[in-house]
Parts: sequence; C-alpha cells; structure tokens
Amino acid sequence: MMARIQAAGLCAALVSSLAPTAFAGDNLFIAGGQIGGQNSSYGLAGVITPLPGNSLGNGWVGQVFAEVLTYRYKSGAATIDALALGTSLSVGYTKGYADGWWGAYVGPSYRHTDLSPNDPSNAAEGGVVSARLQLQGEHHLLQNVKANAIVSYEAFSTNAYWTRLRALYRISGDMYIGPEGVLQGDDSYEGYAAGIALVGIQFGKQISLGFDVGVSKTRGVDAAPYGGLELGANF
Repeated sequence: MMARIQAAGLCAALVSSLAPTAFAGDNLFIAGGQIGGQNSSYGLAGVITPLPGNSLGNGWVGQVFAEVLTYRYKSGAATIDALALGTSLSVGYTKGYADGWWGAYVGPSYRHTDLSPNDPSNAAEGGVVSARLQLQGEHHLLQNVKANAIVSYEAFSTNAYWTRLRALYRISGDMYIGPEGVLQGDDSYEGYAAGIALVGIQFGKQISLGFDVGVSKTRGVDAAPYGGLELGANF
C-alpha cells in the first residue's frame, strides 16, 4: 500500500524540490511521477499561483493538484489491485531568505479508490476526505551544499505521513546531486526508502527537471527499486 501514502507527499515533495524562489514568473506548473515495485505507480500535475498582492517565494500562494496512483497488496490469500484518483486544494505561505526558503500549506484533499477484488478491510476503498498539512524548506549549509526537507501529514483519515530529507551538492550552475531518505506510514503501515537525486537541470529560466532512483522497503513486503521524474515550468 506504499503508493497510497507516497502520493500524499509527492505534491509537497515536488514543491520542495523545485524551489519557488528559483523562478521569475508569476505561476509555476508542476508535474511528476514515480514507478516502483508491487505494481505501484503514481503521478500528479498542478499549479501554484500567488494570491493577489503576493509573489512566488514571498507571501501567500494557492495550489491545486490532480493525482493518479496504482498499488498492489496482499489481504489474506487474495492479491488486491488498486486504482485511485484524487485532487487537493490548499493555501500556503512561502518565504525566501539569503540562504534558502521555507513554505507551509494547509487544505482539503479527496481521493477515490477502486479495489479489485473488493476488500472490506481496507478503509481507503471509496471516497476519503482528508486535511493535508505540509511543511518544507531548503537551506544552504555551505556555498555548494544544501539540505532540502519536507513533512506531509493527512489528518482526519488514516493519519498518513510522508517525510523526506535530501543532502545536495552543486555540480554545475543550479544542478545538484545527493542522497535522499524517506520515512512514511499511517495507522497500519510503515516504510522507508533511500536513494539518490539529481535536480536543477535547467532549460532556460522556464523549465527545471529532476530525477531520483533508489530502493524502498515496506514492513512485510520485499524491498523494491523505484525511479521518479520531477518537472517545474514557469509561466
């Protein structure tokens, strides 16, 4: 069931990877996804826009995202395949400073999950409404070294959480590489992942790409590789 939890954090992870202070335009389009073991995959796309009188990376912003994910798990002797579609809407405050930036977001999220075959023991089946809380930020520890961190939590549902820390080293311009670690779970599940990320591949001042690969482990499930893509576009 790892993909269900990871999707809750992917939106915030992309925002954290693609720092809003790095873009000069009024709005930011974000898209990305990841494929892993246990038939898990997910993707999302959305927009972050400043509220009137504010700007990206300096003040109040609104964001809206659409999500799709799949995952497979065992329930007794049965193998269950899941397909989930969701959306989220939140308001946040972002602030840049000399050595980094931070942001905080809150808002409702909705996800509808179809299971095949049906699994009455899974509380995620059908529609679930949550309150999504996100904190993220980035700080330069040295001239060419920065730490990037994020925490995402979904209240009033399964208490799902998703946290990630990256330590990144500048290899050229805005391009950084370094290790990442993830800790995630909910009321009935916990897992972790470790990998390496390459971010800040710039195409002009409008587009930024990032990639990550690694291995994830869910309690009771074999470890599996994962790979992901992050895209940010200024408009």
